[in-house]
Amino acid sequence: MGTAFEVALIYDLKPNLSPQIVDTLNYLTRSQDYDFDAAIEHPFFEIEFGEEWRNIIANHHPRTGEEDSAQTHRSSLDRNQLCFRVLLDDDTFFNIGFAFLDWLALLSSTQGLVGYYIDVFQFDCHLIYFRNEQSIERSSNRASIPADLMQRIDTRLGGSSLVSLTT
Repeated sequence: MGTAFEVALIYDLKPNLSPQIVDTLNYLTRSQDYDFDAAIEHPFFEIEFGEEWRNIIANHHPRTGEEDSAQTHRSSLDRNQLCFRVLLDDDTFFNIGFAFLDWLALLSSTQGLVGYYIDVFQFDCHLIYFRNEQSIERSSNRASIPADLMQRIDTRLGGSSLVSLTT
């Protein structure tokens, strides 16, 4: 039996991102479909795992388990800040999740803790840090997710964690 991962990030974007990158971020956080060709060169966009990159954080494409969430949005791009909290099945997470985090780290002006991911069945938790344009993860426990990080994500996305953090 597979598992799923809740993945959540909130961070500030570099102020000098190219229009192509901004267009790509707008597409990734869209609320409805439209034609878009990815022309960015990065392994995340080149992984042969279907078109999964197109819907990884799209608002109009909830995944199994997200339907009953109190959260009103899966992602938000506003005022040079990107925020998302999504459930990813284990195939998606392991095939493109880390490449996605690596690409996002290149766009970040935030250094330090930016998010977390949790195995929703085993409750294994990892904190995600961006440092020097790299994504770094550290094994942790759910109780060590800072309350202010959770609150900032909850506020931006209009709801609470998809996973019960008190179980």
